Amino acid sequence: YDGKLTFGDIDVYGLTFNIKTYKGEEDTNLDVFVAKFDEDNPREEKSQFLLSSSDVSIYEGVFRMTNENKETPKIIEFNDLNLNATNFLINGSDVSARINTLAFKDSRGLEVKNMVTNFEYTLDHMSFQNMSIKTTNSFLVGDVRFNYKREDLQFFTDKVEVVANFSASDILLDELNTFYNEFGTNQHAKLSANITGTLNNLQANNLKVTTSSQTRIYGDINFKNLFNSQDDNFVLELFYQIFWVNLYQQYLVSLVIFLLMELQIFHQQQLEQI
Repeated sequence: YDGKLTFGDIDVYGLTFNIKTYKGEEDTNLDVFVAKFDEDNPREEKSQFLLSSSDVSIYEGVFRMTNENKETPKIIEFNDLNLNATNFLINGSDVSARINTLAFKDSRGLEVKNMVTNFEYTLDHMSFQNMSIKTTNSFLVGDVRFNYKREDLQFFTDKVEVVANFSASDILLDELNTFYNEFGTNQHAKLSANITGTLNNLQANNLKVTTSSQTRIYGDINFKNLFNSQDDNFVLELFYQIFWVNLYQQYLVSLVIFLLMELQIFHQQQLEQI
C-alpha cells in the first residue's frame, strides 16, 4: 500500500460531484481537500499519495459548482455527464488523464456532444491540450491553459490567466447566446485566434473570423469586463487589418421583408374590396 493505490478499470454510475463554497467561507470544499496535499502544509516532504487507473468511465453523472455567498448560488451545473478517461493519475495534488469522451448537458441549455483532450491539474495551472469540443452545431479545436495561484481561484474571472490557441473552429453564434446574448442568430463563424489575459481583460491576437453572412474580421481585439455584472462597463477595442460587413446582403434581406409586408397589405386590401 504505502500511500499508492493502483486500479484496473473503474466504472462509476450516477456520480454527483459537488464543488461548494459554504456561507461565510472563501475556500471551496475542493480547496480544503487539495490543501491536504499542498507543499505549504507543515510537512517536510511532498505527499507520496498516488492513485492510478488504466481506464475510468462515468455514466449519468452530475457536476455542480455552487457558492452560498452569492445572490444566485448555482454557478455551473452539468447533467447527464458521461466520461471515459485513460491513464488517470492522482499524484499528490496533481491530477492528469487522457479524456477520450466527455459529454454533458449544461443547465443553461448548451449540450456538449463530445470533448477530447489531455487534461492536467496542478496547484498552479490547469491545462487542456490537443482539445476538441463538439456541440450540437459547433466544433472547437485548440489548446487552453489556466495559470493561477490557488487562493485566486475564487476570483476566477479577474485573476486567473488564460493562454489559449484556437484554429479551424466553427461556431454557431446561437450557442454563444447561451452565455452572452449579443451574438446574433442563425449564423456560423469560422475562427482562429491566440488568446491571453483574464476573462475580464481578454486579448485576442491574430484573430480571423468569417461568418456565414460574409462578415470578416482580421486583427486584434481586446475585451474588457466581458463577465462583469455591473451595467454599461463592457469595452471592446478593435485593431483590425480587415473589417468587412456584407451590407449589400443585409440590404437585400431587409428589402425582401419590406416587399413581402407590402404585398400582404395589398392582398388584404383587395380582399376587403370584394
